[in-house]
Amino acid sequence: IHLQKLRIIQALLIIHPFIDEQRQPLINLITECFCTEIHQPCVKQLMQWLLFSLLKDQDSNCLNLIKTKIDSTSKTRPSSIIAFIVVLLHLTLYKEEFYWFSAIEMLIPWCMGAHFKLRVYSQAAVRKLLEDSKQRKYTEFLNKYGYLEKSILSVIEASGQSFYDTLKSDEFIFTVFTPQRDYSFETIYVDIPRLNHVTKMEWENILQHKFMKHKTMDVLNKDRTFAESVTVNTRNSNKAMAASDDVFGNNYTIIQRKINPCQIVDEQENSKSVSDLILIASLVDKSSNLGGLSRTCEVFGVRDFVLNDIKILDDKDFKSLSMSSEGWVHTVEVKINKLREYILEVRNKGYFIIGAEQTSRSISLHKYKFNKKTALVLGNEKEGIPADIIPLLDECIEIPQFGMVRSLNVHVAGATFLWEYVKQHMVE
Repeated sequence: IHLQKLRIIQALLIIHPFIDEQRQPLINLITECFCTEIHQPCVKQLMQWLLFSLLKDQDSNCLNLIKTKIDSTSKTRPSSIIAFIVVLLHLTLYKEEFYWFSAIEMLIPWCMGAHFKLRVYSQAAVRKLLEDSKQRKYTEFLNKYGYLEKSILSVIEASGQSFYDTLKSDEFIFTVFTPQRDYSFETIYVDIPRLNHVTKMEWENILQHKFMKHKTMDVLNKDRTFAESVTVNTRNSNKAMAASDDVFGNNYTIIQRKINPCQIVDEQENSKSVSDLILIASLVDKSSNLGGLSRTCEVFGVRDFVLNDIKILDDKDFKSLSMSSEGWVHTVEVKINKLREYILEVRNKGYFIIGAEQTSRSISLHKYKFNKKTALVLGNEKEGIPADIIPLLDECIEIPQFGMVRSLNVHVAGATFLWEYVKQHMVE
């Protein structure tokens, strides 16, 4: 979902100059999203940029819109105000001196509010306005509010590192980012994702695309200030890494790695990613067990996942464990009263039929050699595999157990069988 939102907002930032009739509905949608949803930093920053771009050429109503939203959410969601503070800041910096008075009056009350993060963002915004007003020689503004600078800087200094830790990846939005100057493909598609540690696959090769020849907007940022910036987290991590080098002598070679499905799609298309294993789970009742089995089937490349009722895919408990795996697994519906017929049909296709069941002649799983074309039948949570199905099985396999409990959960048992098959036929 996060990456989908990211791509949508990136596209809207590119085409927003051509949006006319839908401009106000889009403004309403973004402001409502800030009030009702929590967004990843990268998506939030691009949404703030988009809202700024849609509002910047309107008259003073743009500040009134922000003020109305802040007033309506101040008591219920202080975090929503934080999102609007960034938009308010850049709208003010874009406008002439007249608008700055209204903006700072909105920000001052939040500089000493009860919500720490809200205080930090408000203080950062006020500091930025005071600094820029001196550069622009806004004497009237400074005569009225210049006294605040010493107080704001003292408060920020007293907060210490916690001030910058709270801003995190938003620090560059207050310091080096300028919406108009930095409007380019590079900033939208590369720099902001990079600074927010979005997976490299999303941005590292983007500038090799054919829109490098685009003429309606800059591809690369002419001003390299933003493109060459780093986040607080990056600076801190570099310091920590250097310290770690001194202490451990560069021996930190094992790190946690998260699998990125998009990154391995091409590899899977050319590899042995789908097995000749069929998992028959028509006898399994609980949607949570089926959801877990679905996820396991997807991970281990099961060819067919057989269910009693395909409607279970929409069940809330199923989805809570399936992690969207049902969208990738080939699912087949076989009713329990048709199960015998289906097993015979699969056998006629050359499959060896085995069942996960404890019987007097069961073979221990660790001693069993799987056939490449195997169909595994799982039993019901309470009753196991019915007596009329067992005679159809070529073998019954059991998992060795050493505790007092009689059997494993069907999801756990199924996953254990699937992994044993994968070890024998898919792992090189």
